[in-house]
Amino acid sequence: MSSQALPLYTQSGNEIVADVQESQIYNHTFDEVFQACQEVIERQGRFIAEKDDAQGTISIKPAVGQPVGRLDAHFVCQIRIETVSTVPETRVTIRVHTAAQKHFWYNPLEINKFGHQTANETLVYLQKVLATYR
Repeated sequence: MSSQALPLYTQSGNEIVADVQESQIYNHTFDEVFQACQEVIERQGRFIAEKDDAQGTISIKPAVGQPVGRLDAHFVCQIRIETVSTVPETRVTIRVHTAAQKHFWYNPLEINKFGHQTANETLVYLQKVLATYR
């Protein structure tokens, strides 16, 4: 898995915001990966807000009331799927945007950590689902 160098977090008004991006290449076709991503989202109890198989994008929203760890926060997740080569190899990039109200007891790095955990757990789960395709 590879991480994109983004700021650990930013502060905007009364919110702490973290954007995290993780990527992984899988030895499966685009269609297999796109289908597996949808299965993973459903199994994680999340919902697909939008999907576009021509563009290779899926937007995810959490179930209502789904907690962000122990934080009073919300998150949005974008998945980008793209063919790398005809071997087959397909790259999946997950971007997690997390925002939380500033509270004196919050460690802003927890918000960043949540984004990394969400992206990594999704990529690992995706590998498990793809393993059942062969």
